Amino acid sequence: MPLKIEYRHQSICFKKVYSPQSRYVNDHCILRGKDHLFHLFHIVGPSGKKCYDPISEITFGHATSKDLLQWKEEPDCLSTDPQSEHEAHHIFAPYVFERGGRYYMFYSGINTKTQAESMCLASSIDLFDWTKHTGNPIFHPGASWAYQRFPCDALRISGRYCLAIGRNNAVRGRRWGSPAMHAGNTPRHVAANR
Repeated sequence: MPLKIEYRHQSICFKKVYSPQSRYVNDHCILRGKDHLFHLFHIVGPSGKKCYDPISEITFGHATSKDLLQWKEEPDCLSTDPQSEHEAHHIFAPYVFERGGRYYMFYSGINTKTQAESMCLASSIDLFDWTKHTGNPIFHPGASWAYQRFPCDALRISGRYCLAIGRNNAVRGRRWGSPAMHAGNTPRHVAANR
């Protein structure tokens, strides 16, 4: 298919339905809540900034919709903790799911000084107010495992969660290496039974 026809076809199929003022949307997750609304969670940054700029991607945006076409921007729902070792500078890749009437969010916490990313956990009963897990980070890979992203899925196996995580194999001196998929189990004290 010629490129012009392909682009024209995409413009017919896709329509911009959400764009917060003066900010960009990245790494998103959508689910339908108990309130019958669709909830969009995403990292945000000021327009014109890059993801590792100091004031960029330090909060998770939140929006709701009845029909996936009309969106209401909600207050940001989670922020970095500048005092922490594991999410002092950025937070990435929210992944939200429901279990037993409670919502859980896995996300990556970023410390740019140590070039490390850690998997963290937060929970909510209503998708609006979130509490970070006191045992964060729940998974902290070694320094060679940099730039992990996208907890693609969380499978419950024998009372624990197995996280499938997409990442890049960092190569010394280079930010991006070859992409890979890895899995890790959450510690027993993190099992989402609470």
